[in-house]
Amino acid sequence: MIQVKKDTEESRGQVVHDLFKEVFLLHGVLSAITDTVHEQAGLGTPQRRIMHVLDRHGPTTIPHIASRLGVSRQFIRTVCNKMIAEGFLESGENPFHKKSMLIRMSESGAVRFQQAEEKEHRIIEQALPGIDLKEASRAVQLLKRIRGQIGSVDLATFPWSQSEDFENPEERY
Repeated sequence: MIQVKKDTEESRGQVVHDLFKEVFLLHGVLSAITDTVHEQAGLGTPQRRIMHVLDRHGPTTIPHIASRLGVSRQFIRTVCNKMIAEGFLESGENPFHKKSMLIRMSESGAVRFQQAEEKEHRIIEQALPGIDLKEASRAVQLLKRIRGQIGSVDLATFPWSQSEDFENPEERY
């Protein structure tokens, strides 16, 4: 357990940094479990991430998917074309754009995605039977708030971006 001796910017920063480290480590464990479950349904990590975007946002364009995932349109186009060929996705006319087709889950793709999600839920329930739901809900809200605040930080203008807190190794000798 982390001991915070006094409520200073440095101690708060350390506690939140420790939280980030735990989130990062947890992400690795959860990614491995998620990848295994979704691979059994025929979905690798890129496919699963695309399905999550479509599940959350409904039918959308390849550029929108690429933007949401922070990857190139070409990569998403390649993965989507393969998923269309495998029956996970369908493409259709876009009433708002002549060239950019709408991508959506096929009926069978949606079923397979939902089955994988349900399997994940069962694994979580079995692995964490005593988890306090109120505590988990508070953690979700905290992480959403942190993500929102960090996501709005302009790193180029943040005070430490020009900081001299770090020693220049070339100046040591």
